[in-house]
Amino acid sequence: GVATVCTYPLDLIRTRLAAQPEPKVYRGMTHAMKSVYRAEGFKGLYRGLFPTLLQAIPQSAIQFATKEAVQRLLVARRHRLEARNLPPLLPPSLETPISGFTAGCFSKLAVLPLDLTKKRMQVMGAPQEVRQRLQHSMPVASGQGGIKGIASLWVEIYRSEGVRGFFRE
Repeated sequence: GVATVCTYPLDLIRTRLAAQPEPKVYRGMTHAMKSVYRAEGFKGLYRGLFPTLLQAIPQSAIQFATKEAVQRLLVARRHRLEARNLPPLLPPSLETPISGFTAGCFSKLAVLPLDLTKKRMQVMGAPQEVRQRLQHSMPVASGQGGIKGIASLWVEIYRSEGVRGFFRE
């Protein structure tokens, strides 16, 4: 929501700082923020925001539904074991944390293509020398070409990297 939009430029800068190879283009956060603003304008600070906002709703929905389903399964299993006078496989106090952990992992995996899209879009606005040096790890991010949005980025990722390209960080 609002917090995501307000702090998004920091996420973009963090991604750019982490992605830059040697020699460094940005000397630190302040230098990177100023450089992005000068080279790309205010809009550049928000490159990749749409996939970030787009992933929030399905991730929350998947996480909630998965947590509830896993917790129901664990409780049902415990009740079946108790009905046969068998000890539970795990303490009931761990059912909620295990359900939450499983739901978090599953929901993150489900929206990973959108997270990857965000990161690729963030890097696509970086200076040319940074994009060229990222060719090996992010082939599609290395040049902007005809990429104008999420759909064209997904087409390029699929063409150059296949389905696996949507699940690499």
